[in-house]
Amino acid sequence: STYTLHLVVNPTFAFSENHSICQGESYSWHGNTFTSAGTYFANYTSSNGCDSSYSLQLIVNTIQIGVTLTGTELMANAIADSYQWIDCNNNFATVNNEINQTFAPTVNGNYAVIVSQESCSDTSACIDILTIGIEDNIINNVISVYPNPISNEFFIEFPENTKSCKFDIFNSIGQIVFEGHLTNKAVVQTSTFAAGVYLLKIELDNHFELIKLVKQ
Repeated sequence: STYTLHLVVNPTFAFSENHSICQGESYSWHGNTFTSAGTYFANYTSSNGCDSSYSLQLIVNTIQIGVTLTGTELMANAIADSYQWIDCNNNFATVNNEINQTFAPTVNGNYAVIVSQESCSDTSACIDILTIGIEDNIINNVISVYPNPISNEFFIEFPENTKSCKFDIFNSIGQIVFEGHLTNKAVVQTSTFAAGVYLLKIELDNHFELIKLVKQ
C-alpha cells in the first residue's frame, strides 16, 4: 500500500513604502487618505490563500512660520531655503526684492512671509506695522513695563495718562494672546504663556507704542 504526497509551499508577500507630504496635504493609499505622520498597514489574502501585507511610513514635513517683530523690522524665525515677503493689504502681492530672512518695510502696512524648505512652503500670519513715520508719539518714553524678561506676571505703568487705553499682546506669529485696557497701571498674568518673544502694543488717540517682551 503506497501513498505519495506532493506538498507546495506558497509564498507570503510583504511590501513596505516610505512617503512624505507637506503639512496641510494628504496622501491616498489603499483606499484611505492620511494627513498625519505615522505607520499604516493594509492586509490582504493572495490568490493562493496566503498573507499579503503592505506597510506605509508617512512623514509630514512642517515649516516654522513664526515671525519676530523688533521695532519695525520683521524676521522669519525659520532657517529655510528661501523667503518671500508679501503685502497682505495688496492681495498678498510679493514685495519686490524682499527675499531675505529679515524685512524692514519703509511704509506702514500688513505683511507676511512665505517660507520654503525643500519641496514645502507655508505662509506666516500677517503682522501690522503701524509706527513708521510717527515721530511725535505722545505715549513714547512715559510707559514702564516690568519685569522684562517676564516670569508669571508683569506690570504696565502709564502715570501721566488720564484716559482708558487699549493694549494687546501678540505672540511671535502675530496672534493676539491677550487683550486689555489700562489707565495708570495694569497687571498681566502670564503663567499660561509659552516661553518666547511677545509684542505689547498700547494704543491711545491713534498713537501706538510697541514694546518687545520676553517670557522665560
